[in-house]
Amino acid sequence: MIVYAPDADADVDRLHIRLLELSEGAANSFETLMARAERRIDARPRAYRLLNDGKTRRYSFRMNRTSYLIDFRVEPTQIVVLRVWHGRQARPS
Repeated sequence: MIVYAPDADADVDRLHIRLLELSEGAANSFETLMARAERRIDARPRAYRLLNDGKTRRYSFRMNRTSYLIDFRVEPTQIVVLRVWHGRQARPS
């Protein structure tokens, strides 16, 4: 089961609203790609890159020329999406 932390929920809302301002089609594509990402992460959560903290994993996807990054943690009973980033967005190291 995948759950979203409050920061990740806010990230998705912010990114979706920004894309909706640009194009309804772009916003719809983002929703579709996020749903695909959830299915892939849920199916094989440990297949994705482990970050330096040793606990967080990262799934990435591209939409046109833009990368999006999904940081998540695998817990015993669930997968927690911590953040969803635009590829050019400043992130903590």
